Amino acid sequence: MNVKQTITRPVLVFAIAIFAVLLSSCSGSALGASSWPGISSNASTIYLAYNQAIIAINSDTGVERWRFPNEPERSQSFYAPPILSDELLILGGYDNIVYAINTTSRNEEWRFEGATGRIIGGPVISGDRVFIPSADGALYALNLNNGALVWEFVTEQAIWATPLVLEERVYLTSMDHFVYALEAANGNLIWKQELSAALTDSPTLADDLLLVGTLGNRVVALNTNNGQEVWSFSTEGWVWGSPTVINGIAYFGDVVGNMYAITTSRGEQQWREKLDGPITASPLLSEDTLYFFTHNGTVYARNLETNTPKWQVSVNGAIYSEPVIQDNVLFVSTINPESVLVAINQDSGSQIWTYNLE
Repeated sequence: MNVKQTITRPVLVFAIAIFAVLLSSCSGSALGASSWPGISSNASTIYLAYNQAIIAINSDTGVERWRFPNEPERSQSFYAPPILSDELLILGGYDNIVYAINTTSRNEEWRFEGATGRIIGGPVISGDRVFIPSADGALYALNLNNGALVWEFVTEQAIWATPLVLEERVYLTSMDHFVYALEAANGNLIWKQELSAALTDSPTLADDLLLVGTLGNRVVALNTNNGQEVWSFSTEGWVWGSPTVINGIAYFGDVVGNMYAITTSRGEQQWREKLDGPITASPLLSEDTLYFFTHNGTVYARNLETNTPKWQVSVNGAIYSEPVIQDNVLFVSTINPESVLVAINQDSGSQIWTYNLE
């Protein structure tokens, strides 16, 4: 992989950890998923992908409802955030298998065993299809009802990112340095663009531009019609997460700990601030508040209307994956088993409950 970064002392340990995960996913060596939990939610339940289980947790109380499988199996572990369609929960496993679980009966409805690499990026459901990225370098389009393979598209290296599925198109980033635009119906290639660095997270749509963060210390805007580069914005460190866009401004962070705000039309910087540690999770937007998350376990809330800090709180564990918001509550997952899932009041930053595995 050709990735560039000047590693400073505050992020050295973080960079070593990231490379360990990179190498394990590309080579298939045995690395547990426990260090990087993923979460998703519906009206009353938070689904936590953690180590050897998918855990369903009551979003009001933090009490565990059930887990899959009932008993841990050595060959199974989970990282990717699951996705729900009615009562069907789609799970991507570190064992290369995709599971479809009925959330009422907890029975396995179907499984897909065609992947040869771990499922790290979250699946996406669109219509009667579910799109599965894999570390074997392939994107699999499956029938949502029975798990049958509809088509697959293969890249040169691992796919870590959740694909962006919009109507008739799928936009895909890969560790092979390319962004791909595919036809959603059949997986045919529309265009591809090389960005000279590994790509670890999903692209973001901003009008007719596709914004992509890279491990080459920049964010790039591509024309959605032909994939041509429109502008590029240089950063101090790797951009691991996806930009978040609102009112013509893109917000994102880098692994040196900078958070940025730039215009989506021309990539011009509006402001930049230093946080307390590396940023890998994408920013999260809710109404007039923007949330940033750091490796040091700090959640920052920023008022967009006044462009000022609102509150910040520590959750006692490094944050690598994207949190979710539901009913005025921010749910944050960490790598610390003692605070693997934390519920935070969105307005005040006060902690409501913590789910503890120990």
